[in-house]
This record gives sequence, structure tokens and C-alpha cells, in this order.
Amino acid sequence: MKNGPGPNDYSEPRLFHIEPKGELQFLGTVIVITDRESASAAEVFTMGMRELPHVIHIGETTTGIFADMRSDQLPNGWIFGYPFSWFTDQNDQSWESIGMVPHLRVLNTEEDIAHNIDRPLELAIALIEKQE
Repeated sequence: MKNGPGPNDYSEPRLFHIEPKGELQFLGTVIVITDRESASAAEVFTMGMRELPHVIHIGETTTGIFADMRSDQLPNGWIFGYPFSWFTDQNDQSWESIGMVPHLRVLNTEEDIAHNIDRPLELAIALIEKQE
């Protein structure tokens, strides 16, 4: 979290750890599908899921807007927002302004959309069926 005026004034990192819990865990293939509209919490979720060995990320690169936002209002009524946090992956890599690049990049064309074809979803189904 941002805690001062300098460009590197941040609090100590808050680390998150993901591990199986309980007697039952699903260890089959899990597919995370993203597109250019996947932002904020969707990107943080994707970042965490990609750390699991049975997760495949497909679709399009995410937006690259991870940071939590705060907003305020100016005396003239204008509202503005600003980021106050910085997210990094397990290697301390920030994907801010870049987005999470999928393991398998699959896009829909305008023609696909016109014909109700969803290539990322079709690939996800094929990958899961292949595991069965």
C-alpha cells in the first residue's frame, strides 16, 4: 500500500499463500479464461490461479489494471481516482500496464462472434475433455 509521497513509498509487502486444504481437493485441469476486459480483481485472481500446477490460462492478455483505487472529489465537483497499491507475482514481477499473458492465446474474430462461436471456451472444453 502507498504510504508516502515518494515514488517508492510503500508499506511492507503483504504476502498471500495458496495451498490445498481439507481432505478433498480437485486436482483435475482448471481453465482460467481472460480477455482484454479482465481487470482488477479478475487479474489478481488470475495471477494467483496461475501459480497452481493444474491451471491453464487461456484467452487474451488481461487489461493490466491491478492496483486498488481510491477516489476523491475536487471543489468544482470533479471526481478523480488514483491507485494506492502495487501487486506483484511470486517472482516480484509487476504486470501493471502489461496484463497477464495467457499460456495459450486464443482470440475470437468478428466472424466468430457473428456466428456465436467462442474459441476460448471451445478450447477450454476440449482441454478438459482430453483430461477425462
